[in-house]
Parts: sequence; structure tokens; C-alpha cells
Amino acid sequence: MIPIRQEFINDAIKEAFTLEDSNIHNNNIDRKHEFLQQIILNNNFLTNEEKSEATRILNVRYDRDRILFINNGGKKICKLCKLERLCAMHCENCIRIYLETNFSNWTSGNNNVDDLIKRCQRKSLAPHMVVEWIPYNNLQNIKYLKKGGYSDIYTADWIGGRYIEWDFQQRELIRFGTHEVILKRLVNIESANRSWFEEAESHLTIGSKWVDIVPCYGITLDPSTNDYMLVLHKMDNDLRTHLRQNHNKLTWKKEFKS
Repeated sequence: MIPIRQEFINDAIKEAFTLEDSNIHNNNIDRKHEFLQQIILNNNFLTNEEKSEATRILNVRYDRDRILFINNGGKKICKLCKLERLCAMHCENCIRIYLETNFSNWTSGNNNVDDLIKRCQRKSLAPHMVVEWIPYNNLQNIKYLKKGGYSDIYTADWIGGRYIEWDFQQRELIRFGTHEVILKRLVNIESANRSWFEEAESHLTIGSKWVDIVPCYGITLDPSTNDYMLVLHKMDNDLRTHLRQNHNKLTWKKEFKS
């Protein structure tokens, strides 16, 4: 089997978004989704497997948009929880119920952190956007990477990994498997009058709602220092590096979307 070329998929999706007509698609989520799917299916540079993966990514965005921007229309009754749902690939209510039933199975040891994570989980929109408490012993091969602003940045392997889908038959969330992540040590920033908890709250709250930013999977605690750390998606490049390497290929519109 030919390996899936993720960079080709990402480029194809970005290109599809640049081709959409905002006058036609901005106010019609369903029509926009159909248009984007058709652009992907007509892409001659992608293999069938890559088209399937690109379509899956678009479906995730579509489900997110339906929850955020559609209040009443298009709802269906979930056969499991009997509640109205908007998503096509999963039931957002089943996910929230599943997460709530597991509240007693974990704790960070800090009531404020626990309450923050639970609050985010009660509003979870999709499997890949669930934030959680991640035990430090589930992180291996931790290596210092660089200084990022006021914080130390590390790479690590997350054993088990993030949630990626909802299993309707087993009624549970399925994990991706072990993958590399970024750890960002949380510190109080006196010059900005900002506490580590405020930064954590910002990342977790936004990360559990918006798919277009770097995903934040949750928070952990380094037992050797008692510092909390954000667990973030590992990008191939940071934004500055991406723009520097590709500035000759990108239009201003594409740079803004990157």
C-alpha cells in the first residue's frame, strides 16, 4: 500500500478553501461542505486513500461547524442516548455522557484544574477535541526542545494518545495510539500579570471548541518540579518557520489561513 502523503492532503484542503465563493457558501454550511468535498474528489494528484482521508478531515470540520453555527435545523435523534444530535460521524451528547461517567476515575490533585477539565469535557464537540488530564507516566522519551516565550518546550511520546473517534457499538471513545506531542511548561508571568492557570484555561477552553488552532490535548504535572504542563499537538513546523520556508509559494490569503 502506498503511504498517505499528509502534506498533499493538507495542501489539497487548503486549496479547496481558497476556491470557495464566500458569497455563496458562507451562509450555507451544507452547500459549503458539498463544494469542498467535490473539489477533493476532483483532485487528480491525490490517491483514493488520500481522498478518503481528506474527506474524513472535512467531515470533522463539518460536524464542528454544525454544532457551532446551527441551532435547530438538521438535528437527528440519537438511537443510543435519545437526545438530539447535530453531528453525522458521532453523537456529541453520547461523548459528553461517556466523559462524565469517567469523572470519578481520574484527578489532577488540584480542584481548580479538575473543574476546568470537567467544564471543557461537558462541552466537548468531537472526539479529537476532547481535553483531558494526562498522567505524567503516560508520557515517555521526554526531551528538551527549546525556550518558547517564557516557557520551556519539550517533546514526548504520549502512550495511548488522543481520542480520534466514537465507537457507536461499544459506546466508548477510541484512541489514536502512541504519538509524539509537545509539552509546554506552565509558569507565572509577572511582567504580563498572568498566572499559569490563566494560560491553561485559555488553551483548554479554546482548544476544546475550535479546530483551526493547534490542538491542546490536556494538561499534566511534572512530579519532579510540581509544574503543570500543557500537552499540545506537534506541528511539523511552527508558524514562523512555515512562512519563511514557503513565502515564495504562498499568496497572502494562504498565509493568513496557515
